[in-house]
Amino acid sequence: MASSRNPTHDSNYGNSFGLLLLFFILLFSAGYSEQVQGQTQVRIIQADELSGTENEFGRVRMLINNVIIQTDDMHLLADSVYQYLDLNIVNAFGNIQIETENQTIWSDSLRYNTVTDVTHFFSNVVVQGRTAVMKSQEMVYNFFFEIAEFPQAIFRNR
Repeated sequence: MASSRNPTHDSNYGNSFGLLLLFFILLFSAGYSEQVQGQTQVRIIQADELSGTENEFGRVRMLINNVIIQTDDMHLLADSVYQYLDLNIVNAFGNIQIETENQTIWSDSLRYNTVTDVTHFFSNVVVQGRTAVMKSQEMVYNFFFEIAEFPQAIFRNR
């Protein structure tokens, strides 16, 4: 898969919008590299470290350094991905790039709530679609309703 560069970042990470929800549900609810209801298989392509721990937030699964995860429809790259099992929260950090057939999203971090299906992207958010590029410091995306909200100003390039 060809990788594009985030125009506001010096990284090669990124891509997925609507399938990010599917990715997190499959990866963290069903386990790693499993087939779920005969649908999409999530593959951990790379992670320097996979570990788990328990802290004041409960049980935590951690994929650390050079994380690459893929489904049939999406490719996610990040420096680290943490799943807080008891809070129904997934956090990803550093050089996030999500690629789907229709768009690429970059950001510095994200927080995904597995109960509400809402992902909050933070810092240097860039959404590149087929006809436009939108940039902001923050984006909230509701996967159930497929609605993006930009709490801060957005900049659109054609």
